[in-house]
Amino acid sequence: MLQQTMPAPRRTHQRALPTGHFEGSSRSASIVVTLILRLFPHVASVVDLGCGTGVWLRQFKVAGVSRVLGLDGGSADDGAMLLERNEFRSTDLATSFGVTERFDLATSFEMAQHLPPSAADSLVANLCQLSDVIVFSAAIPGQSGTADANQRWPSYWAALFDAHGYAVFDVLRPQVWYDQRIAWWYAQNTLVFVRRDRQDLMEHLRAVSAEQGGGPALDLVHPRCFEACRRSLEEHQYKDVASPKLAALEQRATDAEYRLDSILYSASWRITGPARRIGARFPRLCRWLKAGLAPAWRSLRFATRALSRSK
Repeated sequence: MLQQTMPAPRRTHQRALPTGHFEGSSRSASIVVTLILRLFPHVASVVDLGCGTGVWLRQFKVAGVSRVLGLDGGSADDGAMLLERNEFRSTDLATSFGVTERFDLATSFEMAQHLPPSAADSLVANLCQLSDVIVFSAAIPGQSGTADANQRWPSYWAALFDAHGYAVFDVLRPQVWYDQRIAWWYAQNTLVFVRRDRQDLMEHLRAVSAEQGGGPALDLVHPRCFEACRRSLEEHQYKDVASPKLAALEQRATDAEYRLDSILYSASWRITGPARRIGARFPRLCRWLKAGLAPAWRSLRFATRALSRSK
């Protein structure tokens, strides 16, 4: 743990994810963690970079993993934290950090895109330092619709891991791609990276991959992601079409409000106030007077117009 005399680091990334992300993470984690441990039954310790409140690590603990560690900005005293104090370490994920422990598994879910591009290789190096097996997901370009710092295609991250001696295996996505219980951003982005000199793990994952019959493509867009982006585009197009009409209606409303104010603050409105109050108190009398005076009023208007035309 960092010494308590040091100021608590600010949270090094801000989650900007779809509505219901916490519920989606918890439900997805309960399923994906089972699949991960089925692939790697030897896992007894897990470290999670960008753990947030510890949703994924909590599921690993429920599944029987005895040692977990969450790394993120913020504080273990966060009221939403699901981890014990000794299971969380406040860390600046954008820099190299001094975690010397090794774990059976390192994970990072939908966090990497929030760090600046200059921190991408440092993040990958940190993950590789922590474990021989890494489960990793990060947002693809345009996924969240927000200004995340480093949204990249999976092939970008695969190249960084390759430079550190790790091979990529797409063995989780085929199992969850059409599972509606899994949030689509996990189904779309989650890959496994394994250190190449771990021949036992390499052979195991090659066999799993061959059995699944998956293709070589890494850069994929999930149908639910596509639909979300399509709906967002349609909404923007509707706003572009509707905006001029709305502006015209707003201008008409403003003009009407101005004319109403002109009437309400005019001298004639103040002078006729007593007559309006009488009319409100005696509506039948008011209707009788209006009916009786209507012919005279029409004659006066006709005469006024005729006089105006003669001039």
